[in-house]
Amino acid sequence: MSAMFETDSNLTTDYFTNMFKLLESGVSPHYIGAQINQLNISGNPAAVTSAFKIFYNDSAVSSIPVMMNLYSNVLLSTARGIMGKTDNQSIEVSSYPWPDFDKKKLYDGGQFASILLIGMAFVFIPGGLAIDIVKLRQHKVRSQVRVSGLPFYLYWGGLLAVHAIKFFIPAILTIIFALALQAETLKTAGAMVSFILVCLLFVPANILFTYVLSFIFTNWETASSLMPMLITMAGYFPYIPVSVIDMVVDPQISTILHYVFCVLDPPYLIFGGLYYIDKIYRTAIQDGAVGDVTFGDYFAMSSNIPICFIMPVIHAFFAFFLLRVLDIKSTGGDVREACYHGNRVANRPMENLDVPEDEDEDVSAERSRVRELLRQGHQIPVSVVENLRRQFTKGAKGNCLKKKSKEETTKVAVRNQTFAVEVGEVFGLLGPNGAGKTTTLNMMTADVAPTAGEVLVSGYNIRSEISEAFQMMGYCAQHDALIESITLKEHLEFYARVRGIPAGKMDEIVDFFINNLKLKEHEKKPVEKLSGGTKRKLSYCISMLGRPRIVLLDEPSTGMDPQSKRFLWDTISNSFENSTERGAILTTHYMEEADALCSKIAIMVNGKMECIGSSQHLKTKYGSGYLLEIKLQTHGDADVSQGIERLHGYIQTLFPMATIAEQFSERVQYKVPKSEVQSLAKIFDALEKGKTDYDIAEYSFSQSTLEQVFLEFAKHQLDENASNDMKGNHLVPKLGLTSINSITEKNGVLVIAKKGTFGQI
Repeated sequence: MSAMFETDSNLTTDYFTNMFKLLESGVSPHYIGAQINQLNISGNPAAVTSAFKIFYNDSAVSSIPVMMNLYSNVLLSTARGIMGKTDNQSIEVSSYPWPDFDKKKLYDGGQFASILLIGMAFVFIPGGLAIDIVKLRQHKVRSQVRVSGLPFYLYWGGLLAVHAIKFFIPAILTIIFALALQAETLKTAGAMVSFILVCLLFVPANILFTYVLSFIFTNWETASSLMPMLITMAGYFPYIPVSVIDMVVDPQISTILHYVFCVLDPPYLIFGGLYYIDKIYRTAIQDGAVGDVTFGDYFAMSSNIPICFIMPVIHAFFAFFLLRVLDIKSTGGDVREACYHGNRVANRPMENLDVPEDEDEDVSAERSRVRELLRQGHQIPVSVVENLRRQFTKGAKGNCLKKKSKEETTKVAVRNQTFAVEVGEVFGLLGPNGAGKTTTLNMMTADVAPTAGEVLVSGYNIRSEISEAFQMMGYCAQHDALIESITLKEHLEFYARVRGIPAGKMDEIVDFFINNLKLKEHEKKPVEKLSGGTKRKLSYCISMLGRPRIVLLDEPSTGMDPQSKRFLWDTISNSFENSTERGAILTTHYMEEADALCSKIAIMVNGKMECIGSSQHLKTKYGSGYLLEIKLQTHGDADVSQGIERLHGYIQTLFPMATIAEQFSERVQYKVPKSEVQSLAKIFDALEKGKTDYDIAEYSFSQSTLEQVFLEFAKHQLDENASNDMKGNHLVPKLGLTSINSITEKNGVLVIAKKGTFGQI
């Protein structure tokens, strides 16, 4: 504020005149006033002195500086009048408040909500991507590609690349949309660059984080309902205290929390980064210094933004390492192997303390042979299993009427298994359901960790997922390990590439399997639309691609039509019979399949190998001679009973040592010792005469079949839920037959009929 004053020769008069004019001018008649107590004026301008009082109204904020300015201008005008100056000069005063070092803290709800929405859009995506990981693991696809020779880095790196592309598309669109809105917060170059970096670095780190988190789940449906919610909450909940405390309470506390969450919680990074990017602009507005914000302000450590660039990189490396540890641990491998690219950790087999008792002499001979092969160390078979054991321990379950017991129960699935598969050999592994066949194969593929023992393939120890043995192994799993979303032909092409088949030969090999297994009409169908039999064909094709040295076939022909089954048999025979470098292990419930394909057969019962040898050897050793099966002509139940009694008497005259093996309605089966058979011609002649005299409709006389030998052993397979009190203290076996026509009980005997054959317990 300024004022202009008049001067004349009388200095005192001039002074009072100017003062009165000022007061009469009505500038601030009610807010300011002055009382002059002393005024000394002389001819020297520097000697002008005065003493005065100022009166002010404190309702006017600037009343004191205004009055001081007015009085100072009066003195200035008087002094310049003494000097004879006539120019209009004055003193100007400006009034500003003192800087507010304790800035007023205000909660900005709009800013909080906008960051929340953007952040939730980012954190929701990786949770959905991790569902695929759980599904692949649940459907055994991870195990299948590992056994097919796909290394850890290619499997997880490929998934990361695909998921990153899926994630980057919405992330980049979000960035473009945010920049296109020209939000004030993102107008500066530093804000734009930091915003882009926070968003892009967030993607790979959080994808890997969800991969690690996926190991919590074993069911993909459970993961689909919980995983996105968990990831969203992990990012959202920490953001609330950080933002609210920073805006309302204490920024220093907020900064500490921000750093803690950045280090420990990867999903939080997108929220924290966006919040502090926005805070720089809000602070500049509050200080009135928007134009002073520089590019470097966003990258100064004091801005709390660089930590959001650094931690995603650290998280990515750490998550990838942790993912490797979990992947190895899930297959029972040594976690130390996570530090190595190859199988460099010495895996000494755990000692099997299970001493075989009452072991078959052939099984003992096989055990000794394997021990000698390993001792010599040369000409190792294509596959060796030594002292393999797998047991499961779990707590005993209670019920609502009985308190749950804390005792643990142990179930031995595989007990001291030892055998070797030579080149050119198809080794048949037979047994009822629950005998341990699939568990044995799962340990051979490192899908299940053995409790003791070891498995060698071409001299390589299989104790983890990084073994070189998987480069030489094919696997047809019992349950089809297929990717539902891709087609049949894409499966074959994918595994052909994994096997290293040259591109020039790939189409020829793929078409060979498709045409011979009659899959042409299904080649472009996604797997989820294929029938069970077609899926089995595809699984078999995958196991045979690339001519692996050892192929594990777990019930490969289940669900196949006769023509496809014949092609499978021919392929197996041509691939392994008389081969000089390949072998196979086959499990099946079809005894005719094992008899036709397997050069050596082992039968497992209750996890233990009961016998081993060629099909003919087993039939000769355990078949107990011959089997006579007779079907009588039926003329009513009474006639059947009488006919059976007459027939028994006739058979006793022919074979005094014969015993009834099975009986079901009008069908009877006898076991005939070898010593009773002197001439087959005489036997058939006597049976032909019996057709007329004893109403025999049809008969068969043959050596014991492999299926009959199998059923004899299968009777000893115990259901884990069976008890000695069931069926009159007779243990009920779990036969695992592929098709049972009927089960009846007659005279205290449980009779089972299956495809024209019979069994009794």
